[in-house]
This record gives sequence, structure tokens and C-alpha cells, in this order.
Amino acid sequence: MVSHKYNFIYTKITKTGSESVQNVLRSLDGSVENIDHYHILDEINEDTKNYFKFTFTRNPWARLVSQYYYTVSKDDKIDGIDRTMYRNSTFIDFIKSNKEFYLSSHWCSYSPTLEKIHTKKHPFVNQIDWITNQHGEIQVDFVGKLENLQEDFNIICDIIGVDHQQLPHKNATKHKHYTEYYDDETREIVAEKYAKDIEYFEYEFGT
Repeated sequence: MVSHKYNFIYTKITKTGSESVQNVLRSLDGSVENIDHYHILDEINEDTKNYFKFTFTRNPWARLVSQYYYTVSKDDKIDGIDRTMYRNSTFIDFIKSNKEFYLSSHWCSYSPTLEKIHTKKHPFVNQIDWITNQHGEIQVDFVGKLENLQEDFNIICDIIGVDHQQLPHKNATKHKHYTEYYDDETREIVAEKYAKDIEYFEYEFGT
């Protein structure tokens, strides 16, 4: 998402509170560009290279639980994806099977870099992959966390020069605390697959 009015780029990583943040930002600037999910490199050019760039991340163990329940709550074959397979398996089975929620990369086809990364690293894409260049260098100025969503968004509001905005909770999925869905094996599977996120963003299981 790009705002030329407030000179910012917001990279919308899936299942990190992106709908809530997006809706508020659109209310501030109705002319924002690139509403869908884009890689940061696809939004940086000569006009935007000096814009304030930010994103939000989420504890990988919690993110997978949320994405699983969000996916199985949707109608079958919406966006061309048959979700029957998810309803017929438990969360534990899903993690062990290494299945991907997005069975094709069509949902990010408008972002060439994101589509390339998704296809190459299918099925487990770390959140950090959305905001780094080919050398692994972070391209955003600020990384907020879903766990501190409102507080970190207030910082962003201060930087872009707007009053603090109350974030709604959009696309919230109803489930127990994420720690209740894992056993030792699946906990380690996620730890291995999302090692980059866990190390860089300093996430831990249960915190």
C-alpha cells in the first residue's frame, strides 16, 4: 500500500492485522495505491524510495493457527482454492503434512517479487522474506508487531503526522490460545520452518 499524501509504504503481510491497518489508512487517504499484498521491492521506485516504510509481523506459531482457522471458515473453492482438504484434517495433521493454504501463487500475481518468492519457497514463506532485498537486507524503516498492534500503530501515526487512530479488529478468527494446538513435534516443525522470523523478530513459543 502506497500513500503519496502521507509519503508512506505499508507492506501487508498476511494474517498480521493487515485488514485493520489497511482500513484505517484508507480512511485517512482514499487515494492509496496497491491495496493488495505486495512485496516491498515492488513498491519502491524513484518517487517512493524516500517514503516511510513499515510493516507488521506476528508470532509464527500464532500466525499459523490463525491462518488455518481463517482458511477453513471460508467457502469451498473461493478464489479458486478447494478448502475441503483442510476441513477433513486437524491442525496437527496440517502442520505435519506441510500443506500450503494458498495452493497456487495467483493471489499475489500482481506482485512479481512476492510471486517469485512464494513459488520458490513454497510452502513456508517467512515474513521477513516480504521485506528484504536479494541480499537479505531489511528494506523497511519500522516493524510493528501484532502483539503490540495499537501501541505500534500509534508510533506510525506520529511518524506520518496524523492523530492516533483506533484500530478495529477485522477478520478475527475465534479459537483458543495458539499454544493449545501444538504438540512437541509440530512446535519444532514451525520453529525450523520459520527460524528466520523467530530469530530476527525475537519470537518465542508461549509469549
